[in-house]
Amino acid sequence: MNSFSDKGIGFTRAMALSLLSSLSFGTWFIISMKAIEIQTPMNYFVLMLFSVLAFYSAFEYFRKRKIELPRPRTVANGILFSFSFALFLSIVNVSNIVMLSALTTLNVIVFTAINSLHHKEVVNAKVVAKLFVAAILILAAVEVIYLFNQQTGFTALSQNDFAVAFVLIFSFGASNYLLSHNSKRTTNEENFMLWIFVVSATVAMIAFIASGAGLQLSRAIIAYAVTGGLVMFISVVTTVYSYRYMKNYKGISRFIGTNVLFLVSETDVIFISGIYAVFVGAINPDVILSILLIVCAMFIVSTIENERNRNIFGRRIRKLRKSL
Repeated sequence: MNSFSDKGIGFTRAMALSLLSSLSFGTWFIISMKAIEIQTPMNYFVLMLFSVLAFYSAFEYFRKRKIELPRPRTVANGILFSFSFALFLSIVNVSNIVMLSALTTLNVIVFTAINSLHHKEVVNAKVVAKLFVAAILILAAVEVIYLFNQQTGFTALSQNDFAVAFVLIFSFGASNYLLSHNSKRTTNEENFMLWIFVVSATVAMIAFIASGAGLQLSRAIIAYAVTGGLVMFISVVTTVYSYRYMKNYKGISRFIGTNVLFLVSETDVIFISGIYAVFVGAINPDVILSILLIVCAMFIVSTIENERNRNIFGRRIRKLRKSL
């Protein structure tokens, strides 16, 4: 990519991949919720991660890329990745999935804070102001989802669940930032994903063995594990490949592009809520409003220009500079 227009096309593709990742994660949450109704969360999680490795092995068979040892930050990423999802599954159920997903979406604050610290040289007052407005819109979207939960009865979160959700905000935020950071800096995305899956499966297996629980198999749980593994595999692959486009950006463009892609990938709660809205009878206007709020947040962040007065899509910013 040598021109801004080429970068803009590339970023549009990255946005599409992030959206697919978000939809996949939303689907994975619902599959997992149904799975843990018939089996313990850790039992399902271990089987699901091994299914992910099986799908990755089939994928890698056709790629035939060289396997290299992982970097320490990749290992840390895998540990956080496994810990976050295992903790989420330990408290999620059919009643609280929408509310819990909405709360953990607040990890965008942690992600943005870490990203800002790594790009201190390009962050100024104007950038911070626009990010602040975008964050307010995201929080408003979460609040709308909360009100939607109250109307439909999906509000069951105990005090302990709220404490766990608070931990999840930080663990998901750190894990997601590492995933974006590593994806942008790796020269071999397939090797990076391999070690994320291997480390995650290893951590899950160690925790499973330490718990002393026996592995219980049934046709139903195997079906859920395989389906969940496929969806998780698609989610991670699309997320990692979306960030590869950021390798061609520098400075403020890389900072903003990373934030936009992450915000898009975190809209899975909207898909979950939409599916639940169908279950309770009709698409609720609150879901549509929350989507519009997130779209507005995306627009505001995307209007932040780089040193050549171009936004992340490669377009020049003229009148928008005066109005925003």
